[in-house]
Amino acid sequence: MIDWLTSKLAMMVAAVILFASIAGLFAYQRSAAGISELQGEADAIARAVNGVSAVSGNTVLPVTYDSSRDGFHIKPTVRGDSYALTLNPTFVLVGQKGDRVVSNFASAIHLWKPLKSRYNVTELSNADSSHTALSFPSGQDFKVERRMVDVGGENRYLTFAYP
Repeated sequence: MIDWLTSKLAMMVAAVILFASIAGLFAYQRSAAGISELQGEADAIARAVNGVSAVSGNTVLPVTYDSSRDGFHIKPTVRGDSYALTLNPTFVLVGQKGDRVVSNFASAIHLWKPLKSRYNVTELSNADSSHTALSFPSGQDFKVERRMVDVGGENRYLTFAYP
């Protein structure tokens, strides 16, 4: 009788361990899929910025969450929730509920709206120093602009991102 009870108890413990392992595996796969989806959004934004940076001409690309508007479209939610974007001069960071992913830009960008077509090197450096990151929640549109700017007497195409 005790052998029978011991074997049934051992089988129950094995079943619980097996069930917990399978449930853990599914939870891990779901989390990995969510991180992969976040990475996809970060990579899409980086590709859009890199595409604008590759243009040798003045252009503006609206980045929007609204598919009915013109521009580059990104998802307003991942895993059913909003997420946060942070643009830095060399990368974009996308985060949601403790998960963070990064995608790099091919070249550095400026995180402010150019209001003039001529800057000296000090003005450009000061503007970059006071705009080191641009953060906002998903759902807030922003623009990526490629523009010819006179920097200290030299014409250059620079890429800017701003709300």
